[in-house]
Amino acid sequence: MGNTYRSLSNRPLSDRQLMNRPPNNLSTGRLLIATTLTSLLSSSVAAHGEEAGESSWRALLGGFDMMILANSLHSLGSMLLLSGILILYYHVKRHLDESPETEISFSSGLSLMGKRLTIVGLVFNLTGGLMRLYQPGHPSLLEFFANRWTSVMLIKHMMIIVMVYLCYLTFREDSEDELRIRALRTSVVLVITIGLLGVVASVVGPGA
Repeated sequence: MGNTYRSLSNRPLSDRQLMNRPPNNLSTGRLLIATTLTSLLSSSVAAHGEEAGESSWRALLGGFDMMILANSLHSLGSMLLLSGILILYYHVKRHLDESPETEISFSSGLSLMGKRLTIVGLVFNLTGGLMRLYQPGHPSLLEFFANRWTSVMLIKHMMIIVMVYLCYLTFREDSEDELRIRALRTSVVLVITIGLLGVVASVVGPGA
């Protein structure tokens, strides 16, 4: 009888804990939106380099002014992204060293600035990169490994997808601090590697 009463009395507490579970981080919504937009654009992005005629997107984004804007957004986004990740790494590392028993927060001070820089950097970088896909002379991504430049770009953008996921893990409320620090370390390595691949791509050139 006593065991039955204790079992029943514990059930409301469990339900209450589930009801009070913190809402999903806003990064989840942003990630879903980015995934949806990428899915909608993927067919035209993949084949835009084929010689089937000039598309409206290429006509809009292929001008000289838009090329400058795209390159500026892409480069600025890379710098902001690296800065944000380094700030977040410093914040998480300092938290683990000074007060590992308390819950880490990304809602104020240096951590909030790092989070915003990371998000803005990702948006700028991806927007500029998407615009650059429609510049004149850009080969079709359907060529895959038939073109060395396309191969480098595919590897580069696969790393960007991994980095976006690692940033998402960093901002999740239920992520462990050790997972956050590993994700940020890997993100720093990925940002540097992506930058080096960008240099390689510029040397190889779209026609290679």
